[in-house]
Amino acid sequence: MYHIRRYADHTCRLPPKGSESCLAKQSPLSGYLERLQRISRKFILLDKQHPLVKYYCRSGAAVIQERKRHVFNFPWFVIHPLSKFSFYVDIISAIFWSFCFIADPFLAAFWSGIDRFVVLDVITSLVNAALLLLCFTRYIIGFFVVKTKEIVLNPKSIAYSYLTKYFFVDFVGSFTFRPFLIIFNPECDEIYYNLMYVIRLVKLARVYSCYKRSKLISLYFNVSERVHIVSFLALLTLLLLHWLTCFLFIYSKIAYYLMGYIMESILNHFKISDNYSLTPWYQRYVRGVHLISTQLCGSRGNVDESYQASEQLYLSFITIFGQIYYIVCFVLIYLTFKSRASTDTCYEEFLLGVHEFMKSKKLPPQLKQRVCVYYENRFQRKYFREASLISLLSEHLQHEVWLHSCQRLIDQVQFFKVLPKTVVGIILAHLKQEVYLPHDVILKADAPYVNMYFISWGTVAVYTKEQSEVDHLVDGMHFGMPPINRLRLSSANYTYVAVEVTECFRWDKEGYNKCFMIYNEIADILDKIHLKIIADFQEKEDAQKKLRTHNILSDLQQGKIIETGKKRSKYFPEK
Repeated sequence: MYHIRRYADHTCRLPPKGSESCLAKQSPLSGYLERLQRISRKFILLDKQHPLVKYYCRSGAAVIQERKRHVFNFPWFVIHPLSKFSFYVDIISAIFWSFCFIADPFLAAFWSGIDRFVVLDVITSLVNAALLLLCFTRYIIGFFVVKTKEIVLNPKSIAYSYLTKYFFVDFVGSFTFRPFLIIFNPECDEIYYNLMYVIRLVKLARVYSCYKRSKLISLYFNVSERVHIVSFLALLTLLLLHWLTCFLFIYSKIAYYLMGYIMESILNHFKISDNYSLTPWYQRYVRGVHLISTQLCGSRGNVDESYQASEQLYLSFITIFGQIYYIVCFVLIYLTFKSRASTDTCYEEFLLGVHEFMKSKKLPPQLKQRVCVYYENRFQRKYFREASLISLLSEHLQHEVWLHSCQRLIDQVQFFKVLPKTVVGIILAHLKQEVYLPHDVILKADAPYVNMYFISWGTVAVYTKEQSEVDHLVDGMHFGMPPINRLRLSSANYTYVAVEVTECFRWDKEGYNKCFMIYNEIADILDKIHLKIIADFQEKEDAQKKLRTHNILSDLQQGKIIETGKKRSKYFPEK
């Protein structure tokens, strides 16, 4: 799998319009504290390298717009969910949760007041203290609404969402009660320490959150969805085996504290709890794992009548749970590998065919990477036969589906807002989707006008015939002209080159003719818009020429262009 690179190394020749971070420019006389404050402020703003940026901000202009929304509309302490800080918090939280998923049940099962697990207990307490600190950062880190792809940065909404979801689990599961037990009751019974470890087990409710963080890691390293799902299910199976084994020993402790030593217990039958303080913990743990694993697979058979009723119920629950869990895992793996209805699977199969084709043609690595980038942005990892699916719908439904898919383009393009809705619908029905990679020439100077282009997302640089950069066009802007125009313009005056991966909708001659038959005024509107755009480009080009001339004169005056000869010494002239 090739590394997908969305942003090209574009050397912009235009004067900077402001800071890329959208923060106020810093004075050269700023102190260390102000510089540190600015660096920390950048650390909590949206980061272009975040793995989820391509799902919420597909272009550089959208990234800048989201940064402006964050900087100017919300308090300074709010942290963007696509920032570096949020990414590191998610990764650290996933690592700490994974450690606690193993350590907390183990301590709850095997802690007996002996100093053999003191080191593990101290490490677990430190990890839980760190998770408790990260718990309070959740009040200022924004979150996503997956269905609408909305990024929520309102502090009240963030606090309310976290309080109603995971605050109780994080706070109670990470709170350390040991210092209070040592201070207020140094000689307390062992049962209180065991109860402390049992309370921490509420943290197991964060398993799904850990899965989402692991998906973030897989996206960062460009791991396929199949490998991620199979790996997570394998690790989850091992964790379930560990948890059920520890719960068995936790039950034995509860039964011992409530009823004392029970001769008929299953723990005694399998020599798990006999001589509890003398048998090594690892021997008891291995025997417990063997018992639970055989019960999960259903290979032990009927439960012995000599066991306690509660133990029979627990083992029966494990057997039923194991069968359901295996069925769910089988279905998930089947849907991942074999289901043809899965668009993700179809895309991966299609991409494998593309790789085989490029391998047979012996394409160079750089060209292979560009092909992969194209298909990545063209299909968005979801491959289906769009033409055949749309053709089965009625004409009215086809029009409604296309209008809904182009809603973002309608909201952004100012040209559509001055036209009647019927005309906009006709234009949209004749648009052709195109994806351009960085450095692709979309329209070249002196090339005949054939199409008009509307930028859905991305950035396009405008160059003169002398290869001088004039301007950048971003989301919602348009360029080019239909082949039929009243200005008698037959060729383009500027060259348009994609700066990053850019999606454009192309409007050709056929679509223009149908619109012109219904709405004749569209020709006048297009002419006025095109004249305004050309005048704007010409004004910026003249301003840049004046700026370059001024720079040359100032460089001449300062002696930066003409090299100064070797000066003769005043007292020792050269011979």
